[in-house]
Amino acid sequence: MKIFFDTLGCKINQYETQALREQFLSAGAEVAQDPGSADYYLLNTCVVTETAEKASLHKIRKVLREHPGVKIVMTGCLAELPLKAKELERVRLIVKNEEKKNLVRALGLTGVKKELEVSGLAGHKRSFLKIEDGCENACAYCIVPFTRGKIKSRPLSEVVEEARRLSANGYAEIVLTGINLGAYGLEQGKKNGLLEVLKSLLKIKELGRLRLSSLEPEYVTPELLALIGESGGRICAHLHIPLQAGDNAILKAMNRRYGLEEYAAKLEGARHKIKDLSLTTDIIVGFPGETEKLFENSLEFMKQCGFLKVHVFSYSDRTGTQAALLKEKVPEAEKERRYKKMLGASEIVGKEFIKKFTGKELDILVEGIKERKNKTLRGFSGNYIKVVLKNGLETDPGKIVRVRLEKVEKENYGVKI
Repeated sequence: MKIFFDTLGCKINQYETQALREQFLSAGAEVAQDPGSADYYLLNTCVVTETAEKASLHKIRKVLREHPGVKIVMTGCLAELPLKAKELERVRLIVKNEEKKNLVRALGLTGVKKELEVSGLAGHKRSFLKIEDGCENACAYCIVPFTRGKIKSRPLSEVVEEARRLSANGYAEIVLTGINLGAYGLEQGKKNGLLEVLKSLLKIKELGRLRLSSLEPEYVTPELLALIGESGGRICAHLHIPLQAGDNAILKAMNRRYGLEEYAAKLEGARHKIKDLSLTTDIIVGFPGETEKLFENSLEFMKQCGFLKVHVFSYSDRTGTQAALLKEKVPEAEKERRYKKMLGASEIVGKEFIKKFTGKELDILVEGIKERKNKTLRGFSGNYIKVVLKNGLETDPGKIVRVRLEKVEKENYGVKI
């Protein structure tokens, strides 16, 4: 049996695709290099935005059109929704998120582990480690609670064992991931579950560095910030804290659990505790009821926060969410204009942050070769600055090397020390 694996969406999806790949390999299947040579095309889908849902459906249609002999297996968040597309009638198997761990057996193979786990991440020099699934925040725009369900935390012993395995397999950076990462252990009555995970992982001698994928503002606590700041760089000086809107009226309509004053205080506290901290975020433009004035408020607040990077999203209705029922929709053309304006302004803010590090030394995880001809490598610092390395070696990918940042232009150039 030969299977081609394809993934859309978040780090959790990428982790789970890797776990499925390892399960299939352990059961005797082969990984196909392209859909045309496969018996099965397995697509792990995403529906967090309308664009993501369309991309998932587009991939299925393309495979049906170009490779009519391959059997399609669909899993991920699209599998959780009422099926809308006629083409999905031709999908051989649709597997919900909760049933992913049984997918190998569903295709007739045996001898696999019951749970999803990984020993690495194919094609990457850093590995993801999923510690939690599910979210119960009920943000007005978000479909994730419908597709991922309630909070489910992995046993700490499994998390530690997997981190040991990844470290032993040569991964110098592990990214802790979850649908609502900070909620780890909440369903078990733990108030500081993530803190417990981090303290346990820091005891692993072979561990390189840890990165947190995304934290809701409520989980950015003084205790967590202190641990990161005192870890000596073993926990990366980078936090991704979703903002979603820089206006209190929109935040309230979104059913977010904080106001701008609280959010700004979280950022100030984080910068105080963690040296050279970088901050990244998510912002949605064009939420129903967002006037030009409210958008400008959001734009101005974003600039004040000094983010390294902003993931900008244009709002799209997700059937079943509260926001889909709201009126005062923003026209598509206006959403596109706001998207471009927010993105352009955020890139300027990000460059200004990076310039502060010109001439300074950074520890870079080298992730790959950018240009063989010019012998340039690429990688990310602990605080998530992307650097092009001019004098690296072909043996550097996968290693953490000390680099001096020399130029900040379209690319950020550094030299290895």
